[in-house]
Amino acid sequence: MDDGGLPVERSEWEANEDGVMEKKKQKQPTDFPMLKEQERENRRNLIIDAAERVFSAKPFEQVTMRNIAMEVGITPTAIYRYFADKQALYAESYVRSNNRLLEKLVKVFEHSSDLNLEKIATITVDHFLGEEQNLKMRAHFMIDDMLNDNLLGKLSENTKYFVDTIEQHFRKFSSDPEVRILALTFFAALNGVLLTYRKSPGKSRAEIVKNIRKEAQIVSEIFTKRLMSGGS
Repeated sequence: MDDGGLPVERSEWEANEDGVMEKKKQKQPTDFPMLKEQERENRRNLIIDAAERVFSAKPFEQVTMRNIAMEVGITPTAIYRYFADKQALYAESYVRSNNRLLEKLVKVFEHSSDLNLEKIATITVDHFLGEEQNLKMRAHFMIDDMLNDNLLGKLSENTKYFVDTIEQHFRKFSSDPEVRILALTFFAALNGVLLTYRKSPGKSRAEIVKNIRKEAQIVSEIFTKRLMSGGS
């Protein structure tokens, strides 16, 4: 109160660190639910990071949730709060690797004045050669009949987005009515090359990589010719 017994109104102004008067900033209430969700998402990402490392070091059949939990530094019980089983983690790792490849390809698409399939093919095979766990995952999911509907949906959604992006690039340069099928077949062909040649007895790693890149070049030439012909 002041000397007259009247309440003194608190100033809405205060000096900042430079001594300049400015209006006081209102404190915002902490959004605890959002912070909690962010924390949960950070932990999920740490677990997926660890899963990628473990899956790249061991075959799927030899990996356990306990292995992944140990890699993260949490208890096996805790990991099940985020993922139902190792299939779910395998799928998350697979999607992540696919997205990394797509990021590389999109950069090419954005700066291409033509189909540029040879470069696209080289980037694709080099990605899988560098992240062979993704190639193993791809083969695993193709032959595993035990995937639940949720996982199948997640994988299908990721594949659709991937193919949609490739198709858009193809359509900029080709009027072929079967562009989508060609986009799917192009990457199926590259997968076939990788799976066929990645284990070549009697050849060095350098020779294997060279052969795979050569086969990828041939695939790109075949598809470029078809796409640029417009299907005629």
